[in-house]
Amino acid sequence: MGDQEEPRKTSNRLRWTGDDDAHLRRLWQDNLTVEAIAQELQRTPSSIYGRVRNLDLSSSTLTANSEASSGIYLKSRQVRGTD
Repeated sequence: MGDQEEPRKTSNRLRWTGDDDAHLRRLWQDNLTVEAIAQELQRTPSSIYGRVRNLDLSSSTLTANSEASSGIYLKSRQVRGTD
């Protein structure tokens, strides 16, 4: 009776903190690729895309280098290879 159960883990997702958001903003402004940002923040590229959209960073200009290496364009840009 004195033993308490571990809280159930309902998701594998990490919650974004204010520090995470600030770090993401800095990396995004430095024009790192989504893959590089994901690696730095130890998250998946799809979680980076989602957070970028939630923070409305996707309207920021991407460099040709980050677009070419990520292959994905945010907002009105197309995903490469889906002509």
